[in-house]
Amino acid sequence: MLVLISDTHGSDTHRLEGRTLQAVRDAEVVVHAGDFCEPAVLTAFEQASKSFLGVYGNNDGDVIRSRLPESRVVEYGNTRLAVCHTRRGGRQELSLFGRQENADAVVYGHSHRPGIDEDGPIPLVNPGSHAQSRGHGLAHAELQVADDGLDGQLLSPQGDTLRSFSIQSDWHRRLNPVKRRLSRRGELTGVRSDWTSLQDGWLTRDRSTLNDGRDRVRDGDVMRWSTGGQGECLGACPRGTSRTACSRPVSRV
Repeated sequence: MLVLISDTHGSDTHRLEGRTLQAVRDAEVVVHAGDFCEPAVLTAFEQASKSFLGVYGNNDGDVIRSRLPESRVVEYGNTRLAVCHTRRGGRQELSLFGRQENADAVVYGHSHRPGIDEDGPIPLVNPGSHAQSRGHGLAHAELQVADDGLDGQLLSPQGDTLRSFSIQSDWHRRLNPVKRRLSRRGELTGVRSDWTSLQDGWLTRDRSTLNDGRDRVRDGDVMRWSTGGQGECLGACPRGTSRTACSRPVSRV
């Protein structure tokens, strides 16, 4: 199980209670979307979790920022999550952040409002605050690996289900629409059977099967091909960035 949590706003402890506390203790991985406020709170989470990954928030000082990044990518099962506390510009900037990281969903905090926004190009998941509701109710998220990605629930500390949701993995969310578009264009003729293989977020295909290897499909992300079966980044890297040149950190769990 993967647990998402955010906005603790504590002074000396993790402020976990009830179902949220048990979920953090039981989870394979706990991901925190920022605003611990004090280093002791971050330490308490690390001690309570089997495996802990976090980012710093706008209320976190220099000590916490020296221990955590501003953003990170977490891979759980076959699903890729881009995690940050917030982005100026709201939904549009959060979506852009997720697409730049070639993610299946964005996990963020800051608003203390638990929910999932599925209206944009990429799902935006906010687990809410487990300790400071600000009128939105206390919450966290629990996710389990499913056949096509992750199945999740937003839950209260009392164990009440606030909402159920699903996040489709890269294979289902991105590759299948691309295959359909290529098929409609008649560009699947003579393509090797392994062209849809996904390796750490990269596609492989022989460049010679796509004329001169120029950009051919735009379906949320630019997809490019290069020689030797080495796929280039699906995200919004500067055009021409190669796999070996892409340095974004990824936490695989």
